[in-house]
Amino acid sequence: MSIALADALKQLDLQPGELRSVAVNGYKVEIRVLPAEGTSAAESMMLDLRLDIPSSPQAKTIIVSKSKPIFPSPFELQETDLAPE
Repeated sequence: MSIALADALKQLDLQPGELRSVAVNGYKVEIRVLPAEGTSAAESMMLDLRLDIPSSPQAKTIIVSKSKPIFPSPFELQETDLAPE
């Protein structure tokens, strides 16, 4: 790696888990900062999820609201249900 590129990367001041991307000569180049050795990835990972999903005529919009979960009613087994057939 050239010294100029290393100096340019230092100026970005990226933190572990961060990701930057840029187009260079028609190619997409991504720069990702990995955690330092001795630290776990879970401690320093920052997730920035981006999805580019094409639209579809079958797409549906679902509106959700926060409420108590609705669980199915419990069912009871009888002794006869446990007997072999």
